[in-house]
Amino acid sequence: MSTSSAGRQPRPPIATASHGRARRARVPRVGAPGLGVDTTIGSEDGEPASGDARSRGKLTTRRRLLEAGALEFCEHSYFGTDTNQIARRAGLASGSFYNHFVDKFDIFIRLFIDYADRERFEVFAELACVDVDEPTALRRLATKLVAKRRTLARFRASLEMLTRTEERVVEARRMNQAKTIQRITGMPVSRVPKAVRSTIGLRFLVINAITDSLTSSRSLSFGINEADALAAVTEELRTIARLAQSAARARATRQ
Repeated sequence: MSTSSAGRQPRPPIATASHGRARRARVPRVGAPGLGVDTTIGSEDGEPASGDARSRGKLTTRRRLLEAGALEFCEHSYFGTDTNQIARRAGLASGSFYNHFVDKFDIFIRLFIDYADRERFEVFAELACVDVDEPTALRRLATKLVAKRRTLARFRASLEMLTRTEERVVEARRMNQAKTIQRITGMPVSRVPKAVRSTIGLRFLVINAITDSLTSSRSLSFGINEADALAAVTEELRTIARLAQSAARARATRQ
């Protein structure tokens, strides 16, 4: 893990809902297949003021770096990429990178947060209206999830390795889990019973383990049949859909 050289700012903490006061308009882009990119720069309304050429230029440069970083991490992994490669791929001078990100770890975490938010939105948009007793739609969603994660195999493998050594990655994944629980239950995590939090966490743990195995050689090593693995993911998605739909009905009744 490379560290910042002297004079560079330390890595900032991951932003939470309680930290920021500015409203951030999300502008997802695709820098690599399946990897969403948030190009906002934290201005008051998420976009630079009309006519502010400097802000627009900063937004464009940040977007180019995010898209280049997404491609580099997906092609070469976190450990096979450096900031010079990212800047070069973005068509920028090497030093320009540090006007927007502290180091490659900083841009990797930003990409993970954006990707996780995008995937959550897409998955729950489908689970919200799926017929849980009709397997075709759930099987299609499971297949789509595996296909997308195959394009992100090196990125996700890097994420797993960094989770073992970097507390900030653990924190980002913990925040992602909290957002997912809140999305399913419609309640802040602190109000969700521990048993429910555990059930949701286990469901996604299984989904992540199976989909990541299918995108690597591990499934072949253990003699796992892909059709059986997809069936298992489908069942986990069914359980999550039932929880989400039940919670939505309960909220509608209270209103």
